[in-house]
Amino acid sequence: MKLRYADPMIRRLSLILALVALSACSKPATAPPPPAALSFSIVSTEGKQTQMQEWGPFLKDMSAAIGVEVKPFFGTTYSALVEALRFKQTDLGWFTNQSGLEAVRRAGGEVFARTTHPDGPDGYQGIIIVRKDSGITLARLLKCDQTLDFGMGDAKSTSARWRR
Repeated sequence: MKLRYADPMIRRLSLILALVALSACSKPATAPPPPAALSFSIVSTEGKQTQMQEWGPFLKDMSAAIGVEVKPFFGTTYSALVEALRFKQTDLGWFTNQSGLEAVRRAGGEVFARTTHPDGPDGYQGIIIVRKDSGITLARLLKCDQTLDFGMGDAKSTSARWRR
């Protein structure tokens, strides 16, 4: 039987079978070796030593869970951490909503986990502390009359800013 005059369907099927037979002869693809260590981005709100006390147990648990050493990478702003991810100085990190979105857009990041409390709820909870003699009360805060201005922390943090 000459294939050049055969039905187009038979020619396609013959070609597919030939490709399958040849692919069976090739070596199986090998997975790339795991990295020796991963670098984890953390925004540094305090000194490195204090941050290691807080983050050390988490990084140690993560290392044990994945079988690869996880090293901290401290940055002073979320923008610095996004840039570190973008230029492959870090592999993963802990980001807020806004900085996480920026990491996805600018650094090719991907959200793969989020935090929740053991009993289920998630979200951010914070407190506002004022001097006792400031005259600022909850009622005055809730009035929202634009007479107060508050701002601190990284501008990319959704939890560290409150402006009129």
